[in-house]
Amino acid sequence: MYNLISTTRLNILPGKAMLLAIGYLLVSTLCLAQSTNVTNAPRYTVAVLAVAGDGGVFDGYYGTAVKPEEQSRQTTNLVRLELQKLDIHNVLYAYDMDVDPKVIATPVEECLSQRCGVEYGRALGVDRVVNGSIDRFRTTGKIVVTLRLIDVRNASIERSVTVEYRDVSARLNTMIELTLRKLFDISYDQEVYDALTIPAPRDNSLTEPHADQLRLSGPRMGVTMFTGESSEVLGRPRSEGGYDLGATMFQLGYQFEVQYINEGNWQALFEIIPTVTGIDQGEIIPSLAVINGLRHNLWGFEVGIGATIFGQQTAQGYFDGDGVFVPVDSADEAPDPSSVVRRRDSRGDYSLTTGMVLAAGKSFRLGRLNVPVNVFWIPRRGDQRYGISVGYNLQRD
Repeated sequence: MYNLISTTRLNILPGKAMLLAIGYLLVSTLCLAQSTNVTNAPRYTVAVLAVAGDGGVFDGYYGTAVKPEEQSRQTTNLVRLELQKLDIHNVLYAYDMDVDPKVIATPVEECLSQRCGVEYGRALGVDRVVNGSIDRFRTTGKIVVTLRLIDVRNASIERSVTVEYRDVSARLNTMIELTLRKLFDISYDQEVYDALTIPAPRDNSLTEPHADQLRLSGPRMGVTMFTGESSEVLGRPRSEGGYDLGATMFQLGYQFEVQYINEGNWQALFEIIPTVTGIDQGEIIPSLAVINGLRHNLWGFEVGIGATIFGQQTAQGYFDGDGVFVPVDSADEAPDPSSVVRRRDSRGDYSLTTGMVLAAGKSFRLGRLNVPVNVFWIPRRGDQRYGISVGYNLQRD
């Protein structure tokens, strides 16, 4: 029995070992083939010769204007840098591109033709050369990037790509990267490509990179006007529960902003505005407004809706036969409960009152100074309140 079992095991084990060995060889072969494909992927030596720049293509990219004679040198350097970052070919450094003028009379920065590219490529001993142009057309709102890949040995244009981008010069490096990826047939981010090429898509932080600079936190001052019941109560003498005040009052406060969405030319934000009203008439009426607003950074227009909380004296009472409001505490006899109401009255207790506020405005730019002008409306039943405010702040870099 022992010999039979041992013999059986000896017959089975070599079969399993054979299957494992075959599987191992298949996996190894596949891995080796994949490694060989990666290792043997064509990797050329590429020289970026000249990429002409025109139309103030760098205005808005560096933050300062670039001299016209410097634009082509800058665009060439930027194309070379983006190609080096892709790390798909060996890119010749700018300092390794000196060629004896006796060999080629055309300066390298003017080498924009196919024939010149081939001559420089052979003189430099590279496999491929890249040249092209980047032009900005302000009237049409376009930046056109054209890049050509020239095969030096075959003296032919291997591939040429021209892409019309939206005029967002601050994203010039992204435009060049996308064009290079198309030139060398490499995958690219389609969403980014569409945002920079499709006319007037939904604006976002990619297409409007500087749109988040409009911030209007700062002091506010203005006037507010009470109407309806509030106006009537404010104008009454204090002996009748009034305040001996005019219905139009000066208002002083400060606006704090919290931006929670900022996409392109639009931003959504919370505005927190504590104010004090009536100091011009010897009164202090505190209030706090919290507004959820939407602002256009470029035009400066904004609209908002929110809530306001303010303190005021109120009392419970009723109107007598002469239409005079009598507080319950001052009544000679208990009034009919159905006739008792609560209203603003200087003889009452302080309490917090809430309301809805609607606001709209526009910010004017005077150099680095922002001057926001806003109007607001606080609607209440039988009572309306309007106002206008002006503020200022200094534009941050």
